[in-house]
Amino acid sequence: MEQCLEVLLIHRNGLWDIPKGKVEKNETVAYAARREVQEEVGIEEPIITHFIGTTTHEYEQKNKSYHKTTYWYGMIDAQEHRISSARSQGRINESKNSTRNRYSPQLEEGITEIRWVNLTLAHEWVAFDNLRKVLTQFTEQVKAL
Repeated sequence: MEQCLEVLLIHRNGLWDIPKGKVEKNETVAYAARREVQEEVGIEEPIITHFIGTTTHEYEQKNKSYHKTTYWYGMIDAQEHRISSARSQGRINESKNSTRNRYSPQLEEGITEIRWVNLTLAHEWVAFDNLRKVLTQFTEQVKAL
């Protein structure tokens, strides 16, 4: 199963990433995860299937340091019946061309491309080690299903 399992990556600001974003006021983390996937890749009906885990990282913005915890969820695209790792998405046996037709990158967020790739390639492409951790956790959880 792992050989055909793929994840949906976004190309944002020159780097391959997994869809994610910030929780807005009065939102739960899970609701924010769904909303961000909807906004960033245009999936109309992402449905959370399970909690994958968390990652943390530090970053600087406008000369200020931040500590960020990201909560990751498995999701399916209700319209495509895809298995998704999310804010990463995964899928099994799907035509590559359907991504171009069904999904639309959120250009205002610097997302220029959306692509389904197998897990091995996803591990090579993602820009950060914490994303590789999420992909590994997702793989282990899907194998256990």
